[in-house]
Amino acid sequence: MNLRERLHGGGPSRFAFGITQYDEEVPGIPSELRVVISFLEYRINSLDDLDGRIRDDALCVVHAPDPAEACLLDIVRRVAALPGVAAVNAHARPDDEEWLCPGCYRRRNPSTSTSASCTHCGEPDADQWRGTFPFAEACGRLQEAAGILSSAGKQLFIENTCESPDLMARVLSNVPGAGFTLDTGHSMLYGAGPDAYLALLGDRLMHLHLHDNLGGDSEKLHDRHLTPGKGILDWTAFGEELRRLRFRGTAVFECSPEHLPAPEWIRDWVRLVES
Repeated sequence: MNLRERLHGGGPSRFAFGITQYDEEVPGIPSELRVVISFLEYRINSLDDLDGRIRDDALCVVHAPDPAEACLLDIVRRVAALPGVAAVNAHARPDDEEWLCPGCYRRRNPSTSTSASCTHCGEPDADQWRGTFPFAEACGRLQEAAGILSSAGKQLFIENTCESPDLMARVLSNVPGAGFTLDTGHSMLYGAGPDAYLALLGDRLMHLHLHDNLGGDSEKLHDRHLTPGKGILDWTAFGEELRRLRFRGTAVFECSPEHLPAPEWIRDWVRLVES
């Protein structure tokens, strides 16, 4: 069973909503949202973060470090043994395909760039931002993580960050056992928006990270993690596309607790997706 099926017993078609827990900022699900939010997604950056943070009696998702972090597979092995963990979410971030300028955080592709400096801010290329974790190595580590989780009856989700839709499709094609996490905010920062990712990866979609922003091409300046509806994403059109795809996965709100959508907004949006 996937996470949604475990949360709902394989019955109702509605997909399950969660909330991201960064460090200790969300000790649990706010009482007023328990009618629509049923699980947590824990952000785990190190093995120390695992100590006492994940409850054994509640289903959850773990948001693991990037593949370039040496602790990724150790964390995956540890959480694979926890009964409450249903899935692990991770970024890909292959450094030799696209990387972020250390000055302005705009995306660059070294293989197509003719300049040794960022064309936006003039920051020189920095060795640590390119070639430190090539595409094949990132995919290899994600493949290993997917295998560890599969053996424990769990699944790996891979999330888009600075990858274009084509690059994200290449990553997923190299990790066949993984599902796709569509991050709505990251998709707008790239500039293509969620539809471009869904067009290529709709059949692999299993998980959503929901937040809004004002667009742009700089994570440093524009990755605001706003409440859905407070940015420029057309949530009606996005919901209609999910309905066309018959999406029945899981979704996590990645905005701060005080900026979560009202339960009425969540119910109306679910109605739109499932109508």
